[in-house]
Amino acid sequence: MTTAISSSLDSSSLDSSTHDSSASISRLRDTVKGMRILVIDDDDLLCQEIKIRLEHHGHVVDTALSGEQGIIQVELFRPQIVLVDWLMSGMNGLDVCRALRKSQLGEFLYIMVFTQHDNEDLLVDAFDAGADDYIPKPISPRVLLARIRAGERLLRLQGEVDRERRDGHRYLDIVEVMILGIDIQGNITLVNRKGCDVLGYDEREIMGCNWFEAIIPQEYRGPIQAIFDYAVDGNMEGLGFFESQLVTRKGERRLIAWHSSVIYDQGKISGLLFAGDDITNGRQADLERKKLAKDLQQAQKMQAVGNLTGGIAHNFNNILASIIGYTELAQELIADSGEKNLMFFLESVHSAGTEAKSLVETLMSFSRGAEGELKAPLLLPVLNDVERMLKPVLTSAVQLNISMRSQIPTVLANPEHIHQMVTNLCINARDAMNNSGKIDISLQHHAHLSGTCGSCHEAFEGEYVELRVADQGSGIPNAVLGSMFDPFFSTKDVGKGTGLGLPMVHGTMHGYQGHILVDSEMNKGTAFRLLFPVTSVAQVEELAIDSLG
Repeated sequence: MTTAISSSLDSSSLDSSTHDSSASISRLRDTVKGMRILVIDDDDLLCQEIKIRLEHHGHVVDTALSGEQGIIQVELFRPQIVLVDWLMSGMNGLDVCRALRKSQLGEFLYIMVFTQHDNEDLLVDAFDAGADDYIPKPISPRVLLARIRAGERLLRLQGEVDRERRDGHRYLDIVEVMILGIDIQGNITLVNRKGCDVLGYDEREIMGCNWFEAIIPQEYRGPIQAIFDYAVDGNMEGLGFFESQLVTRKGERRLIAWHSSVIYDQGKISGLLFAGDDITNGRQADLERKKLAKDLQQAQKMQAVGNLTGGIAHNFNNILASIIGYTELAQELIADSGEKNLMFFLESVHSAGTEAKSLVETLMSFSRGAEGELKAPLLLPVLNDVERMLKPVLTSAVQLNISMRSQIPTVLANPEHIHQMVTNLCINARDAMNNSGKIDISLQHHAHLSGTCGSCHEAFEGEYVELRVADQGSGIPNAVLGSMFDPFFSTKDVGKGTGLGLPMVHGTMHGYQGHILVDSEMNKGTAFRLLFPVTSVAQVEELAIDSLG
């Protein structure tokens, strides 16, 4: 608002100020100096008069002749104190207050309004708009300087608080745990550098956000909110130490171990303070160590069972050789005696011995792996032979499909072993489907495949040919998956299974340096995936030369 200087700055006050003793002026200069002050008024003469007066007392002063220009000057000049006239053309003083308070810089400004109003409601409007103080018109230089001193004291206190806060933040930032403060509404009021690093947010982005909505997975929000509300009511049970998952800015989940305490303000709970340690990698490493220990234990168990089985089978095989040999001699001695009953008894003994010998051979294949002549067979014709052999064994309600999904490279194997393994797996599949359903046998080449073997539990990686036998049966329970390759383990009724089919598959495949994967889902089916290492051309040529020699 354009006014004469005499009507805005009280001339008597100016005169008295001019005649003050030099000691008083010096004291004022020492008390108030060095503030950056922006004066916003559409009266250019008034702006210059105030500028001269304040610079005389050691301040750095800039001016703006409109509210719009003042907003721009705040960004350029970066003042600490803003003096703004209430009544101006365009943006008035209250509009300027509101605009500044919405800006990033306006949060820390000390704003005083020049006004001729003395109405209580109007002054309240000024404070509500964002003013910190007001200076009545006509302006007294002494009052102006006194109120600037008051503003300086507040700014100095605010600066000290900010410094303390920054120092405290530096202490928090060197701590290698997450520090997080939230108020009773769940809004984030404090976060340190480690917290920002884990969450992936800048401090300004995460401050003020709701903890539950911003970083807690949706499925955990309800339970954690309930515990939080319980703690805000003064009950810390269950909240002193706990673990929970957080969602980072990238959508990753991190497992955090929290320690927490209550923040009090004048005896009332105002929020909670959390110290959190990111244990995601440690927990994963712990799980991997446990898995490795379990796999090692399983591998050692399989090796021990294999050694024990091989020893028993060897001794048992020697005993069977005697039984079968002496039975055959006895049969020759009484061949012409006409003792039909005795011949029947000897034939039964011989048949049982032969069956036992077959079981021993299966045990030996488990303990020693694949033995016999290795060839480079074409696998699809081998599987077609298996299909012809299985038709009498499978019921008409069982459909058998054989397919080759890609060009199959050469593997070294004994066709008879492939016959035995696929037959065992198909009979198991038939029984799992209660003699009705579909069995898919397929071949597929993997140029690169890695995983953990389902029988020896060792990690593998390389190029493999996969022979897959899948059924639509009831699936294999988790409790059975870890034991099904053990000799004599069977889920079938007594007399319906020997428990040696899968151990034979295990022994044969690992004799080929291969592996087995098992995919099973309850009530949907099971797939056994036999992985044969791919044979190089040099190995095939060497095998061909050996066969000719």
